[in-house]
Amino acid sequence: MSSRLTPFLVFLAFTVGHAQMPAGPNRPATVPEAYVVTPFGYFHPSCVRQLAEGDTLLEDESAIQHADGSMGNLPACGYLHYTPSGEIAVEGTTAVVPPMIGHSWIEAGSVTTSTSYGQLTATWTVPPAPASNDGQTVYFFPGFEQDSGRTTILQPVLGWNADFAAAWGIASWNCCPGGNSIESKPLSVTSGDKINGAIQDTCAAGTPSCPTWNVVTADATVSKSTPLRSTSSAGHTFNWAFGGALEVYSVSQCADYPPNGQLSISGITLDDDNFNPISNPVWSVNNFASGLTPQCGYGVQVAPNKVTLDYANFVTLYSFEGTDGAVPNGGLIQGSDGSLYGTTYSGGAYDGAGAVFKITPSGALATLYSFCAQGYPCTDGGAPEAALAQASNGYLYGTTYYGGANGDGSVFRITPSGVLTTLHSFFCPGGGSSCTDGSSPEAALVQASSGYLYGTTFNGGEHEEGTVFSMAPGGALTILYSFCSQSGCADGINPWAAVVQASNGYLYGTTGAGGANNRGTVFRITPSGLLNTLYSFCSQSGCTDGGSPSSGLVPASDGNFYGVTLGGGTYGQGTVFRITPSGTLSVLYSFSGSDGVNPDAGLIQASDGNLYGTTILGGANGAGTMFKITLNGTLTTLYTFCSLNGCADGAYPRGGALIQASDGNLYGTTAAGGTRDDGTVFRLSLGLTPPNPR
Repeated sequence: MSSRLTPFLVFLAFTVGHAQMPAGPNRPATVPEAYVVTPFGYFHPSCVRQLAEGDTLLEDESAIQHADGSMGNLPACGYLHYTPSGEIAVEGTTAVVPPMIGHSWIEAGSVTTSTSYGQLTATWTVPPAPASNDGQTVYFFPGFEQDSGRTTILQPVLGWNADFAAAWGIASWNCCPGGNSIESKPLSVTSGDKINGAIQDTCAAGTPSCPTWNVVTADATVSKSTPLRSTSSAGHTFNWAFGGALEVYSVSQCADYPPNGQLSISGITLDDDNFNPISNPVWSVNNFASGLTPQCGYGVQVAPNKVTLDYANFVTLYSFEGTDGAVPNGGLIQGSDGSLYGTTYSGGAYDGAGAVFKITPSGALATLYSFCAQGYPCTDGGAPEAALAQASNGYLYGTTYYGGANGDGSVFRITPSGVLTTLHSFFCPGGGSSCTDGSSPEAALVQASSGYLYGTTFNGGEHEEGTVFSMAPGGALTILYSFCSQSGCADGINPWAAVVQASNGYLYGTTGAGGANNRGTVFRITPSGLLNTLYSFCSQSGCTDGGSPSSGLVPASDGNFYGVTLGGGTYGQGTVFRITPSGTLSVLYSFSGSDGVNPDAGLIQASDGNLYGTTILGGANGAGTMFKITLNGTLTTLYTFCSLNGCADGAYPRGGALIQASDGNLYGTTAAGGTRDDGTVFRLSLGLTPPNPR
């Protein structure tokens, strides 16, 4: 850690909070019960000074001038004050005792200057109330302070459980003249209100250490403000700016935070001491949450005029709006450039035929290509159902369900910058021996060790029941197998999902129907096209072994494959299963409703060795769940979709499996929900270690 950060951390370990009644059950045992929370630690009540409208804290810090011109004394605080973690921060009056860092300061976006700043303004929106209220205090604010030596700080602050119990409030703060914590008269605010914060020096341009400042926190929605006018700088030079910061007290569970997962402080303007705008401040990310319990998906994203603070395991990164795409069924991949890539089944710029998009892990999305750009009948393809695959040559490969030159779907290649080439247009009019092609591909491609790409089509082939094909990266396609080649379609029909290559060189996959019981199969196929049916679902009475797998398999670290079925199981709502490479199947878990219904997407094995997946329906809100399951079958529900009003967090995660990105987090998509009900991209942070590099 840099030496410049040390005084900042020491200071902020005892700075951030609003005055409130004694905190909840997590108050440190060393803090007396009479003490109150402020943005700067626990203070004796007599040392928390609230200034009325029109009051001014004078430059010498020992007196207050009231609006009517009369004077009032401001004696130095004579009591100890404590850091949020309970260490003594002040002895006697104003002598600061450097405390241990207590994890109250969670994260921030900050920037410094060699001279001084003159003004900062910012805007943010009051979030919904936390789902839990157990005595926690949560603060969001921008601010100014000095980055070395004894520090003081100026902040316009929004706080939960700050000045008002079980409510949001705002106030303007100055800490700590004479050891006192100074606040303006608090103002209650409502979720959804727009908050404006401003910090401005009162001196002429070019004054590097202005003695007095204005701090104004306003609720623009109701046109009310709570200011500190001409408040003392305590002799400090404010050369450290915070575009946004989060600090908390007594947070014991992630539900103690607002449910929308992140708050953006935006519209940030930062001026130097000549009041010249700084056009492109380079905010540094400060994250002090390592080792903190609980881990709640902490992270910071920065842009010149915005700092976004993450404070929950689950964050909706992006809501589709139609023209940028809609219904992202296929899930995501992480490209070699670190960005995430995906497809949408509909939406886009042309006739709702779908799109290819790129999104950063922080949520900045760009539409790379909109299908049907060449006009009806969409010879470039339409309705991509599946995820992309990045081949060793750097290109991204994918499939479309319809369109292409013959209307039966296509295989395409696209560069990371969005240049698309249609490599193959499927054509299978009616099946039979004359059909040497497939049609309607719903699955992603996979590149095998040979360099060839392998995939499946839902329809087409000699019996019009689907195929497995191989394809050279340049576009030459070969049908390896046509399903329903055995009597009664015992070999399966209609593969929805991609195949996967195992370490033994074979490709493994599933069919959604057919097999001995017409409820789908698990199959193995050689790269040259020799297929063996390893298992037919619904082989047990009542289909307790599952039925209708709509997703593929994942090879796990124990040498077995794991997958899910859309139906069947003990309750008829779907299963998680394990199957050995030779075909011995075991049901690990049967879904029953509250834990999810109908797992449509495949599983992944994350870096912790556990499997992660989603259900398209069920859960507390009927819109699907995200779950973790151990290799021996212990399942934990991690998130229930549609937990926000209007399903703003997303709903119905479809066929795209989760991915674990290089930052250790899990990413995925939902087919519906979000602000326009066109689907979302989300992130789940569980504190997992990053996966091994590819």
